[in-house]
Amino acid sequence: MVRREPGLVAHLRSMGVPTAIFVTANDGSFVSDAHGQPVHLQTFVDGVTVKQNRAPPWLLTASAEMLGRICTALAGVRGLPEGFPAKWFAFDARRKELEYDALIIASSRNRKLTSAWRREMADDLAFKRSARADIASIKLGPRTFTRGATHGDYSVRQVVLNGEQIAAVVDWSSASRQPYVWEVLRSYSYADPASADARIDLDGVRRYVSTFLNYVSLTHRDLANAADLYYVQLLRSTYGYRQYLLEGAPLELLRFARWRTRLCRWLRKHRGDVAAALSDIAPNRA
Repeated sequence: MVRREPGLVAHLRSMGVPTAIFVTANDGSFVSDAHGQPVHLQTFVDGVTVKQNRAPPWLLTASAEMLGRICTALAGVRGLPEGFPAKWFAFDARRKELEYDALIIASSRNRKLTSAWRREMADDLAFKRSARADIASIKLGPRTFTRGATHGDYSVRQVVLNGEQIAAVVDWSSASRQPYVWEVLRSYSYADPASADARIDLDGVRRYVSTFLNYVSLTHRDLANAADLYYVQLLRSTYGYRQYLLEGAPLELLRFARWRTRLCRWLRKHRGDVAAALSDIAPNRA
């Protein structure tokens, strides 16, 4: 995707989406090799970024609008990777159990953390292991959702601000075709201060999704199943735990993983409430 990113960004800029500008090398190309890895340079974007769950009210609206503009601008783009492909929905429960078990063992052996942290991390992983049975009762598939080309990792952390204006959206390396509702709900949960304590504010998410719907059409089925998809994705993910325990990633990534698990726990109890809230704004019953 690194080699495709400059062309994708050029297209986005031509469609009015603010991005950084890629810098050409001496040979006229945008991508060079450094120690066997493809790299590129981009112009500096003057501005600031917002930390997770620190978006002010104006940015919540602007963020949803920008995501809608991005999806509209990318509507005709072909050849991007497919997120949540058919094989993703063919869940291998036993393999995931073994992955959780290995991480639980690794957490018990980690001496960089306090005993309380080790217990809490093991409890997180044990929760995910035990809750895996929920997946069998949630009937989702690749045809459940409206999907299309999008940023793929959109959040307020990928947005550069200049005053009360979005100066650029950065990091397009994850651009892909995704279920739109997943990117919308995920980006909302990363932005709203109400989600800092790992929950979804029903009025807030309704406003955010309603703003997005001004740009992209979604069905009643999309919105009714959005929380289930996000819940299953969070439940199956070991992101952050695996990197910290097995790859030496910084503690901040583990904190992020634990926040996601708390949100996962909340969704287990309240995803029906989210579904009802979003179904209320569905444009039709399709």
